[in-house]
Formats: sequence, C-alpha cells, structure tokens
Amino acid sequence: MKKLIPILLILLLTPIKAREIIKTDFTQLPSKAQNFLLQYYPENKVLITHIEKNNYRILSYSVALDNGCNISFEENGNWKEVECLREELSTKFIPKKITDYIQRNRIDDEIIRISKKRSYYIVELSKKTILIFDFKFNLLKRLKW
Repeated sequence: MKKLIPILLILLLTPIKAREIIKTDFTQLPSKAQNFLLQYYPENKVLITHIEKNNYRILSYSVALDNGCNISFEENGNWKEVECLREELSTKFIPKKITDYIQRNRIDDEIIRISKKRSYYIVELSKKTILIFDFKFNLLKRLKW
C-alpha cells in the first residue's frame, strides 16, 4: 500500500497534454463525421484532418475542405462548428427554424459560421451580424460587430 500511494500521486500530478495529429486520411474520422461530409459536402475534398487528443481519449476532430470550409466535430462525430469564408455555407444541416427565422425577418446575409454550444447556437452572418438561438430556437440575442 505504501508503494501504491507515490505511484498514484505521480499519475494524478502528471499533466495531461493534448496532442495533435494531422492526417489527410478521411477514414480517421468517426462514421457520423464521414456521413456528414458525404451528405452535405459531397463534391469537396478533405485536405487535412486534425485530431486533438489527450493521453486517454480523442477530444475533437477538425477538417479543412478544398472549398475553404472548416468543420469541427465532437469526439462522437457530431458537428460542433462549421465555417465557410470563401463560399456560402451549406444550410441543409442547419435547423430549419433558424433558416426560417432568417428568411422571415428578411435578413439578406449569408451564413458564414454556425456553432453548436452546450445550450445554444451561434450563427454568424456575412454582414457582421451574430444571432444566438437557444435549443428551442428562440432568438436570445442579435449582435452587430
């Protein structure tokens, strides 16, 4: 038992470093992430797959596409952020109530980034407007920057 305590202390005090792995292999992604890319960006090629992991598990995945879009995924493959600066972001995966709000309020901007956080969505538009929706799709804030 006396020998076990120092070993446990060393393990607990050893910092957990995040490591990054950069690949060009599309198959390194979880199947949910692969299906997302095949469904919403079928004509685009994955240039880089970035895997962030610590000593114990994978934390997140990111991909850069040849059209300039960057997509981040959670460790299970669900999307968490999509950003397209060179061309219009595919709106097929965006919840319909968000796109309906934008159309209903005659907002003429293109969506260039959408992020899914723990309890809300952040939608960034091309004309420097940010819309924040809760998961019931109520608009929480509209910001200009």
